[in-house]
Amino acid sequence: MAIIRVGDDLIDDETGEYAGSAVHGWPAAIISDDDALFISRQIMQAEVDVYGRQCQLDAVIENVAAMLRRSKSKLEYLRSTYGTQLERYAWENLPRRADGTPAAKTYTNPFIQCRFVTVKPKVVIHDEEKAMAFIERHAPDAVVVEKRVLISKLDDQTKSELMGDESLAAENGFVIEPEKQSFKMTTGVSKK
Repeated sequence: MAIIRVGDDLIDDETGEYAGSAVHGWPAAIISDDDALFISRQIMQAEVDVYGRQCQLDAVIENVAAMLRRSKSKLEYLRSTYGTQLERYAWENLPRRADGTPAAKTYTNPFIQCRFVTVKPKVVIHDEEKAMAFIERHAPDAVVVEKRVLISKLDDQTKSELMGDESLAAENGFVIEPEKQSFKMTTGVSKK
């Protein structure tokens, strides 16, 4: 692991993570208003840098997404306009046996491969409600019911009982997280 200097920053060359400042004017500890203001300004500048790079990334993603939409539109047009014709041409040009049946089910040219596959018949659901009623009578093991607990839907009394008795909560699969202080720094730099 080596720390390299990039501008005024030290960077871990293996992970790419920030490893501190290469400038020696930074305070070792915040013990004065000047130190707090200096570090606060550095935090704000770093947040501005992150915000700027995020905006840049969002713009690039948006532009590439527009390019991708155009490419998909072109692909859909080509498939819908020429797909059936290409399928017919590929079928007609498959290598054949003496009796006329296909010797292989793949047509290939340098740009595309058209493969014909025999798909066996299968059962698919057309009406979910009717299918569920039939399966519940004939194959109940094929019915899957998924359950989830939504803490937000618990009434206040149930929450109070669980919060008031940690052993009751624990024996019923809950954990009570104690009250804590939350700390959040804001610089005022945000996406609006």
